[in-house]
Amino acid sequence: MNIFKMTEQEIYEAGIEILKEKLGPAIDRFLPQCKPGKGNWSVDRYKWINRERNVKALARRIQQEREKTRDKEREEARMRQHRATASHAEILEMTDLEIYKTGIEVLGEKLGPAGMNRFHRYCAQLNVERGGTRRTETAAGYEPQPPLLGTPPP
Repeated sequence: MNIFKMTEQEIYEAGIEILKEKLGPAIDRFLPQCKPGKGNWSVDRYKWINRERNVKALARRIQQEREKTRDKEREEARMRQHRATASHAEILEMTDLEIYKTGIEVLGEKLGPAGMNRFHRYCAQLNVERGGTRRTETAAGYEPQPPLLGTPPP
């Protein structure tokens, strides 16, 4: 599959098939989480860099942050392995965040970084056109929503 020769629509359809295979009925909980990007990361980056007065202090701070995240990364790797081998019954019991992470990992493996990015952008655009994301759970329990699958609006 050559992502660079595919249209946004073709990537979206391929991504939906990949997600159907892995997530099954939980795909309806994944798709509304594709939201358009927001914010300006470069402004935040400069604020963070300006707090440190020299390169050594900045390097020390980066090293401290890396040390803090090593255990967290190991735990996330273990959870990714568990999610990758999860059955459909286990997927239905996952939280929305776990479903989102699983979907992103599967799309990344099958479509690659460029394809995953294009799928996510197109899906976010469709969510905005449909009136934004919807909440699928209520205080009384899970309330099924109409599926987001099918032919996207023209």
